[in-house]
Amino acid sequence: MKTVNLTLCQKAIQQYRYQDVTLRDVKVPVLFFRYSKAGKHIGSFQVNFTKNGKSTSRVIGRFPLLSIKEARNAAIAKWQCVEAEKFTATKSKRFKNCGELLDWYREFRCADPCISVNTKRNVEHHVARVLKPILNSKNISDITAGYLSESWLNSSLDSYNISTLKSGFQCLKSAFNRACKLGYIASNTIENVSFGDLSATTIKPRENRIKFWSTPKLIGQIDELPTEFRILSLLCLGYLTRNNETVSSKWEHFDFNNLLWHIPAENTKTGQGVAHPITLPMVKMLKHYKKWQLHKTRSKFLFPQSSGYKAMTASQASKKIASHTNGKFRLHDLRKFGSTSLRDLGTDYYIVERILNHKMTQLDQTYIQTSSKKIIEDSLNKWHQMFLVN
Repeated sequence: MKTVNLTLCQKAIQQYRYQDVTLRDVKVPVLFFRYSKAGKHIGSFQVNFTKNGKSTSRVIGRFPLLSIKEARNAAIAKWQCVEAEKFTATKSKRFKNCGELLDWYREFRCADPCISVNTKRNVEHHVARVLKPILNSKNISDITAGYLSESWLNSSLDSYNISTLKSGFQCLKSAFNRACKLGYIASNTIENVSFGDLSATTIKPRENRIKFWSTPKLIGQIDELPTEFRILSLLCLGYLTRNNETVSSKWEHFDFNNLLWHIPAENTKTGQGVAHPITLPMVKMLKHYKKWQLHKTRSKFLFPQSSGYKAMTASQASKKIASHTNGKFRLHDLRKFGSTSLRDLGTDYYIVERILNHKMTQLDQTYIQTSSKKIIEDSLNKWHQMFLVN
């Protein structure tokens, strides 16, 4: 039976009810929905886990008696209970090697509904590609600063750039910290180790290639792009959105009645959803683009792959932009350029931070949500008027 990975919701359950599939929730990957043979409008929520080296599952409730939100909470609670039984502080052999610890950490992080899908993908990539190929069979007690520097870092430099390895090290350190706090390992051998201890190379932020460009010059370059990449670039520039936040957008996220673009939490880096006001210039541009897209495909995504069933990935979009511009700028450069331009227009620091959807303190969130909605709208209107109105 085919498994479909998606965000579980009533609409998705209705959509697949006549297909021979099992639905897996991307927010809580251990949660599965299986349709009942008695009727395709009902089914059961199940949590999948491994026990004694074998995959198994347990029913945690029936739909629609149990809501999706309740099922997610129940799945997390059940999975954590199973993990607690597998790895208790009283066991002398909690993990045989570093590979088992990393596999546990990957499952632990991916079961957390509070982190974004993109973050989960990064964790999976770091564990499977960056860390396990070298550290998999290594004893946990042997993972020291010296070993990481001489054996892991030096061996990995041929395959990955230094910034990717720094992210991989941060993932490894987080895994050790979490396991130690839960009592799954006796001691944390890298607790006081920083990436700077492993490498003398200073990681510099990527330079913004269009930092000193004028807005008209940049718009002139964007106007030469193919239609879908022109719209993609203008959205990134206009709302300072990250690559993944933009390419993952669906038409249903755009509420043209209330003039709001909703970016769901699972699409953001911070795990915090955001609603941007759709300015009148943006309304005109997006509606024109939607009509153009209908002649090519009836996809639910603004920027679909050729099949129309999936959105373009952030990596695919970045490569296309770089190719069409001959490397003159990257997609992420537009976010930096837009944030600088808004500040040059006199926009308050906290307002720009909210538009950027940076992680903020609870106090900052309260300030912004209660007092700056109109200011954000006015700031974006002023910014969009500079390059979207002929």
